[in-house]
Amino acid sequence: MPESRVTRSLVTSPIVRIRNRKSYTYPDRRLFPGDADILKNVMVNIQGTITRRNGYALFNDDQITESATAKPLVGLHEQKFTDGTIRKIEVAGTKVYTDDGTTRTEVTGTAEIANNANARYRFAFIGNYLFATGGTTRPWRITSSGNAAVLANTIPFAQAAGDYCKDFVVHRNILLALNTKENGTVFPTRVRWCDLNTNVFTIDPTVWPDTNRFEIY
Repeated sequence: MPESRVTRSLVTSPIVRIRNRKSYTYPDRRLFPGDADILKNVMVNIQGTITRRNGYALFNDDQITESATAKPLVGLHEQKFTDGTIRKIEVAGTKVYTDDGTTRTEVTGTAEIANNANARYRFAFIGNYLFATGGTTRPWRITSSGNAAVLANTIPFAQAAGDYCKDFVVHRNILLALNTKENGTVFPTRVRWCDLNTNVFTIDPTVWPDTNRFEIY
């Protein structure tokens, strides 16, 4: 019985060549029929590779300014919350914003933003809260609606203005705070973790018992 084979390199249809693109970087930067969905601002050459044509479409082309001064973006994060809400968070100057691509809305609330181009923000999501810290002011959190809120009077390292942690990490479903500054003293080896109910194994990332800490050397 004759055997039928299809040779990809012989496909000449210009229609199927732009369907269902999965990736042009793996395994060999080649596009084949059925490997593309929608291509924008690219060109497909005879070898099946793609090149950028007209650049990128800007998500929001309005520059962030305060008092008529342009501010660098030091924090950018997109988060989907458990209710399905997706918020795109931007941090610049002394403010926190949400951005839908057309409208930028300030949601700073009580968050303390340092207005420091080197204070780049790190984010961690747990317990339906998005936590953020820039390492130079008190960390803050935000939910699927409303404004950001500074972590004040809930964790030992955020009792007074200027106290902070350098980073947040989610590990085994617990929120960890790394390299903390507590009551004016920096603890570069300290790791803190949020409250944990060992009876039902649930966490409260807004409560940080003083004893939930460990030094790593």
